[in-house]
Amino acid sequence: MSKKMLWLIVGLLLAALVSSTALAAPVKNLGKIVDSLWGADITAGELLQLTWPDLLTTMPQSVWNTKVTWGESEMVFQRKEAVTLKNNDESEQGKSLFIYVNCTNAISASGRNVYFGASDTVITPPFLLMPYMSVSAELNEIGGFQVGFTADDGYDVWRVTTNDTTDVEGEASYQTVSYHYAVAPAGYDPPTQFTVRESRTI
Repeated sequence: MSKKMLWLIVGLLLAALVSSTALAAPVKNLGKIVDSLWGADITAGELLQLTWPDLLTTMPQSVWNTKVTWGESEMVFQRKEAVTLKNNDESEQGKSLFIYVNCTNAISASGRNVYFGASDTVITPPFLLMPYMSVSAELNEIGGFQVGFTADDGYDVWRVTTNDTTDVEGEASYQTVSYHYAVAPAGYDPPTQFTVRESRTI
């Protein structure tokens, strides 16, 4: 199977991963579950089995077997050998020993309207095109249910970003939990990364 066909299959499966239909049954106390697992040596598949079990049938193995990193603001990929990179700036091709992807999430409120979101952005080399990236953000009521979800993904992209707003009850506290996934160009280690971040609580 060609690499192009493999990435196509992975992308189709990841599109299913972030679809709203897969979130029909959010897990109660999701924030507590993530907090209890924070720092654990587990894979993305093991994490999502406890938080989003409905997604298991749609997840590709590349995500399932990727180790989770916790709270990292960057995903770093190191070059194994000389490679040619797809970059909008041709002067940067084949020069970078490292790829840095910045991972952010956000939360803010205006009255009972809560804004939440997340993004992945390649910062070094600038505008380097990654084979695939995805990001999702869920707004969780502390001690309660997921109350909002948004996601974005893309092929041959240097940035993916997603955000949304939702009205809340106003009596509880809320937090954004974001999931960041990236596939590195050929010749870089690790080949994939998956990191989880938590925002401040409001």
